[in-house]
Amino acid sequence: MPSAAENKLYSIKNDDIEAVVAQYGATLVSLKFKGKEMTLNRDPGSEDFRNHDLNPHYGATCGRVGGRIADAKFTLENGSSHTLAANNGANALHGGIEGYSRSYWNSSTIHSDFEVKDKDGNMVNTSGVSFLITEADGHEGYPGTCHTTSYFLLSKDN
Repeated sequence: MPSAAENKLYSIKNDDIEAVVAQYGATLVSLKFKGKEMTLNRDPGSEDFRNHDLNPHYGATCGRVGGRIADAKFTLENGSSHTLAANNGANALHGGIEGYSRSYWNSSTIHSDFEVKDKDGNMVNTSGVSFLITEADGHEGYPGTCHTTSYFLLSKDN
């Protein structure tokens, strides 16, 4: 695992907003709106950033599940039962002990002119960062290999 000092940070800006996101946990670290800053996390270059007790999941990409799975187990429709890593008493929270928010995402790419649909269904150009992670079948007890991409994007109109 890379050291906290190797945690890559990316700044995404437009006329009104500046967001800083970290590679560890695909985490939104801070957000400035018209110059007013909201810091969500500890210094991403410190070891405290990776300390589960000092730095909860604020701003992080949670997964495979965002929420609690009671008793850290579930049964699929096909009848197969799965026991997960418990990290919230007897429950599994936000993907377990080493879920998405507690992992270095494998790669990241800065996007320019990446098109997405706005709330009205119109295509708009954005720029930002995408983070990718792959979890193997059985990681934290979850079935199946899971490939996930998390996008942090801004358009010129926010």
